[in-house]
Amino acid sequence: MQAYPPTPYYPNAPFFPPPMPAGVGPMTPGTPMFPSLPQRPPQPKPPSSPPPPLRPQDKRAVTPDTARIALQRIVIVQLKAAGFDSAPTSVMDVLCSETEAFMEMLAERAHDYANLASRSRANGLDMFEAVSEVKGLDIAGMRRTSKKRKRTKMRSTALVTPKSPSPQPELLGSDDEGTQPPIPMTLRWNPPHIPKLPPKHTYLRNTAPITKPRTQASSALDRKLANAALVQESLRNLIESTEDKEVFGRDGDILGGVVNWEAHVHAGYKKWKVS
Repeated sequence: MQAYPPTPYYPNAPFFPPPMPAGVGPMTPGTPMFPSLPQRPPQPKPPSSPPPPLRPQDKRAVTPDTARIALQRIVIVQLKAAGFDSAPTSVMDVLCSETEAFMEMLAERAHDYANLASRSRANGLDMFEAVSEVKGLDIAGMRRTSKKRKRTKMRSTALVTPKSPSPQPELLGSDDEGTQPPIPMTLRWNPPHIPKLPPKHTYLRNTAPITKPRTQASSALDRKLANAALVQESLRNLIESTEDKEVFGRDGDILGGVVNWEAHVHAGYKKWKVS
């Protein structure tokens, strides 16, 4: 007979816990009411299979070294055709990098044409359209050049390495070389992107301007000149003010009777004193 827990409908009914299976110890608070399951011993992992052997590289594949050598040969042939006997290494590197960038640009344009035609790879027509966009390139001229090259045999071209320049004399080190230059207080709050002050050996050293010492006689002469200038300014102001008064006074005498006519009307009237 299975006992059920008390419900709110039967609050006084006794509660009998379910029987525990054999092999299970007493229950403690917080222990889940599930029998303990036997644990399986850990099984050893199967040995990992070795990776598949790498396929040998296809002989027809173009490696970066092979492409670099071929590009250098193309540049050498063009320099020979232009009449150059030798070229420094730096010039060769620049020409090779420019040629590589030009060829990458043509490949990108051909790939764009292939994408417009819903093709995953570019073909000869795409490259033809890409070359036709570049000014100065003529497909017909390239065809004639290729036929001419087939008829003529390629001669071995070997560039002569230029002689190394003579070693330059060693220069003396700067005064502040290897030492941390002191930073003035006015420059310590500058942002880090502002350049620092140039080294000491870059400054131009010149003589300081020579100033004549001021004597007592020269200072007295300067005071006299200042007083004379002040007197001259005062006289000018006085003359200008007197000239204005004379002009206004003359006009006042001429028009005084017209302007002040009320002053003469009441002159003979008597004043009555009202007590």
